[in-house]
Amino acid sequence: MQSYEKYPRLFALPFQISLEPTPQRRDYQRVALENMLAFNASVCLSAFYQHISKLEEEPDKEVPSDLQLPFELDQMSIGKWNAIARETSKFLEEKNVKEGKLFWDPIQKLYHGANSKEWTNLVNKLISKRNEDAHGSKVYDEKKLKEELDDRQDMLIKLFDKL
Repeated sequence: MQSYEKYPRLFALPFQISLEPTPQRRDYQRVALENMLAFNASVCLSAFYQHISKLEEEPDKEVPSDLQLPFELDQMSIGKWNAIARETSKFLEEKNVKEGKLFWDPIQKLYHGANSKEWTNLVNKLISKRNEDAHGSKVYDEKKLKEELDDRQDMLIKLFDKL
């Protein structure tokens, strides 16, 4: 079994708990995914605001008006965390931002790199499944629930492998 100790505890711990047969396995899977996406978004937002701060410190220079993100940071959801990581990392790359690149560049590659399609598909599937759960659209018998949760676990493992 792979060790998840090298990942931030914020999402590695709930993921490790979800590997065990617990009644809240689905919740731990959701928390692991949401925290992973929120962590990625936070890294990218931090680099963005660090870049703005650096520009503001330069004498005789105005912050360019095009340095704005295309979303509001209100009513956060699992899908919004994903969108923020995706769009902010793209913005940072397009603007050739140097601040924090060591941290945000791997996230940018997850969303916009050569192998980004699989990352995007896995994340979108898991978000969709989480949203279905939240709106009560699926009811599983015990056997089908185990199969569904095992399927989600496999997708989460693939996401961890890509991190």
